[in-house]
Amino acid sequence: MKPRAKVTSILTKVLAILSILLLAGCVSTKQKFQDDMMAQGVKPLTASEVKALFSNATDSHGTSKHEAKVYYSADGKLQGHVKASWGEDSDSGEWRVSEDGLLCTKYRKWGKGGENCASVYPGKADGEYTLILGSGAKSKNYPDGIVPIKVTPGM
Repeated sequence: MKPRAKVTSILTKVLAILSILLLAGCVSTKQKFQDDMMAQGVKPLTASEVKALFSNATDSHGTSKHEAKVYYSADGKLQGHVKASWGEDSDSGEWRVSEDGLLCTKYRKWGKGGENCASVYPGKADGEYTLILGSGAKSKNYPDGIVPIKVTPGM
């Protein structure tokens, strides 16, 4: 084998190995969370558990940039309110629980009118849960797709 061909062959193998290592390290934060929960034996809530949890309840969540509350009425309507550094806003819409237990919301103006669904995992403390946004859901406030929430009964 000529020296130049040998260098090309070695370079090709090194690049292939680096590509494999890079792809292996590209597991999303969301997937890592779900894998960690599975390893601990923690599963997302079932459809009936999600429906019971959110019916006539309020979910509170936020970051350093915003604070939000969403009320889920038993009739499938929802009302959201957010306070942020840029001001306040409210929206209304609908919610449902899919057969496989996903909490699905559809706001009139937030989310551009599309439906977003999320798995609901129990948290460590009473009333604490984690939403794992579905693959179609995008959130500038939660770019990793993981939303810690607190759920309380009533409005």
